[in-house]
Amino acid sequence: MKFSDLVTTVVGNLSKAKLRAILTALGIVVGAFCVVVMLSFVVGLRQSSTQALSSLGSANQITVMPIEPPEDPFAPPHKKRLDEKVIAQIKNIGGVQSVSPMVQLPVGGYPLAEITVAGCSTPVIISSIDTQNPSLLKLSQGELPHSDVDWLVASYKLSDKLAEADDDSSSAAEIPLLGREISLTITRWNLEGDEEIRNLSYRVVAIAEEKGTPADFYTIYMPLNQVIQLIEWQQDRPNFIEREGYQGLMVTASSLDEVDAVTEKLVDEMHLAAFSLKGILGSVQQVSIILGAVLGGIGAIALLVAALGIINTMVMAISERTREIGIMKAIGASNRDISKIFLGEAGFIGLVGGVGGLVIGWLATLLAGFALRMYLQGQGVEASMMTFPMPWWLILASIAFATLVALAAGIYPARRASRLNPLEALRHE
Repeated sequence: MKFSDLVTTVVGNLSKAKLRAILTALGIVVGAFCVVVMLSFVVGLRQSSTQALSSLGSANQITVMPIEPPEDPFAPPHKKRLDEKVIAQIKNIGGVQSVSPMVQLPVGGYPLAEITVAGCSTPVIISSIDTQNPSLLKLSQGELPHSDVDWLVASYKLSDKLAEADDDSSSAAEIPLLGREISLTITRWNLEGDEEIRNLSYRVVAIAEEKGTPADFYTIYMPLNQVIQLIEWQQDRPNFIEREGYQGLMVTASSLDEVDAVTEKLVDEMHLAAFSLKGILGSVQQVSIILGAVLGGIGAIALLVAALGIINTMVMAISERTREIGIMKAIGASNRDISKIFLGEAGFIGLVGGVGGLVIGWLATLLAGFALRMYLQGQGVEASMMTFPMPWWLILASIAFATLVALAAGIYPARRASRLNPLEALRHE
């Protein structure tokens, strides 16, 4: 039997029982829809979380915090001093390219620093830049000067934050920060409880790249030594680095392959709390794989239920078309030809159902993504990365899986039809 004849016969047979074929295909549509929507959700969750984490830094960077993880998981962590001695030890670890200290003002609690530009003011957090390794901070505009005095880098959306804090937001939103002189106000309280204010002037030399986090709105970056001096005054803690150490360290591995080995040495040998973006991404990927398997399995169960409907439809078709099968065999149709017809009908139902489920699932993911972004934006959350993508492999896999399930369901009815005795089939009423 030619393929064109097979297609004509299959379509003709299914058109004789349109309602039954449509209802059977709807079962496949529901199953394919579940697979597409659930896996699209998993892919979107994986991509958005990966993009959000990637915006926080490079994958070969390891963050070290000033705590020592206790052996007892229920015990509080121990304080660990991160000083120049520890930095020297880390630099001696194989695979370490650089080590950059990190400090931040305020150390904790309410932001006690505020910037003012063109009459607009807003509280800020001051983070340090290691001028010996400036590549850790990615810039969208400007460049860092060679000196480390009287300059700062503004976060990507700091001008928007100034606009929100100002009564005349229309004029404040037009403030270009790059190259502007800004006033930085630091507040502290002395032992008598009196408020003391220190006003400083700095020039904005660059704008940091967007990270997609709240830090884009309220962070300024300054050279490490300047931030240390501000903390010493604001906290009244002279030489606190020598006595207490840095607030954190950013360790850069020489390559991505060295990240896990360096992290393991920091944790196991130096007893430091260390984590890397690569490790977090690995955990996210493992969770997404497990979640994808669970949700995909739920969709697969829906397809298997639909397969039972195909078996029922094909078995009923055999009883109704027994005489027709006998006539086909009498005029020369082989058992293989009969099997092809019934398998073709099952596969066609699966193909149509898979395509229908894919189309409906695609429309549903577009609507769900739009609704989710609108909701998150209404809550003030950056939601540009929240999407439910439809990669090519998901499109092909959903259609192929639905078709294969339908073909598998059609094997038993096809074999049963092909084994009918032609004489008995012709006598069937």
